Amino acid sequence: MTTMKTVALVCLMFICNLTIAQKHVETISKSLNFSQVSPDNYLVIKNIFGSISVEAYNGKEVKVEVQKQIEAKSSIELEKGKKEISLGVIEKTDRIILYPDTPYGKFNSEKESFRYNENHNDRDYEYQLNFTVKVPMNTNIKLSTVNDGNIYVKGVQCKLIRTNNVNGAITMKDIAGKTLASALNEDINISYATAPLDDSTFKSLNGDININVNSDLNAEVSFKSLNGDFYTNIESVQASTKTTTKKTGGKRGTKYEVNAKDSFQLGKGGSQLSFDLLNGDVTLKRN
Repeated sequence: MTTMKTVALVCLMFICNLTIAQKHVETISKSLNFSQVSPDNYLVIKNIFGSISVEAYNGKEVKVEVQKQIEAKSSIELEKGKKEISLGVIEKTDRIILYPDTPYGKFNSEKESFRYNENHNDRDYEYQLNFTVKVPMNTNIKLSTVNDGNIYVKGVQCKLIRTNNVNGAITMKDIAGKTLASALNEDINISYATAPLDDSTFKSLNGDININVNSDLNAEVSFKSLNGDFYTNIESVQASTKTTTKKTGGKRGTKYEVNAKDSFQLGKGGSQLSFDLLNGDVTLKRN
């Protein structure tokens, strides 16, 4: 009898929770244009909660879709969230800037920085803004998010690609250009249509970094990791006297033990590729 009462109580609590939970989902769509066609144009997305996906296409407009999600325990708080959370848009001569427009943060358009004051409010709802954007292929991009989402980039071939994710992964496919990528707690996976010709930096605290290139790679490589190793299948490696190699099986290639102060040359040398990790490995491969 006691067991039946316990089961009934658990079921009642579950039904009550379903009743209390409130969720709102809507899609915000915009078509934006740079004021001039230029290889110096930038798309900047500064997100806090949610994912970012940017894909290149053969067009001139910046096509934006943002899925806005609000979740609360009451209809009153849900309505509050629907009113308070919106998409911020700033259009400049060479910049299109997208960001969460909320009462809990202030965006500085000049510095392109977001000042978030989450610890100083009594927000009783959860929200996400998930960005899906199409851009002209040569658009430079600066993307960042903090929680509840990954960053994905495909086909962008430009001067600069900057991505920063705190608690999610970064994946980029068929890209080209100077790359600055940082993922604090997840992996970075990048495939290049053409190898970067300008100095590029890759950072991760607790994830691996995997780089694939579809062409010959001529670069100077520096690698620093407290608990990780460097692997490559590229044979034209000129290592310093302080760099040692260990032949390993599998598809990852040769393992290099690199002194943090040293670098080694791939091919003819050239741009500097810097890898800085704490607990992860780097795999650099030519397809």
